[in-house]
Amino acid sequence: MAEQDLESELKNDLQRVPVPRGFADGVMARARLESASPTRSARPASLQVRWRWLWPALTLATAMLVLAIGGGYHVQQTREQQRQAALAEARFATAMRITGRTLARVDDEVARAGVKASKNIQAGERVKETK
Repeated sequence: MAEQDLESELKNDLQRVPVPRGFADGVMARARLESASPTRSARPASLQVRWRWLWPALTLATAMLVLAIGGGYHVQQTREQQRQAALAEARFATAMRITGRTLARVDDEVARAGVKASKNIQAGERVKETK
């Protein structure tokens, strides 16, 4: 019963309808108008398919470029930090050599003056002055 209702509805809906006057002329005029000014929808199908493939590839290439630039910047910053650390280490080593030489000279001058360093000073401890 439901199938017969469906069939009768389809027959009624799919009946031939007469074409209005001037329909063919309107279609042709619109076709001429669209062919004169191409729109996005008027592009060949091959271009539309190519664009669908191209935009993900361009997005991926852009992301890779950003990562490469960011990675290069990070490597450059790391090398600069390592260079600064090596320079600080060299300066520290130079300062320690100068300090060692100065302390050796002071020790020699103190020894020449006849003052003997106490055990506390030799051990590197601070001695309180007594009055």
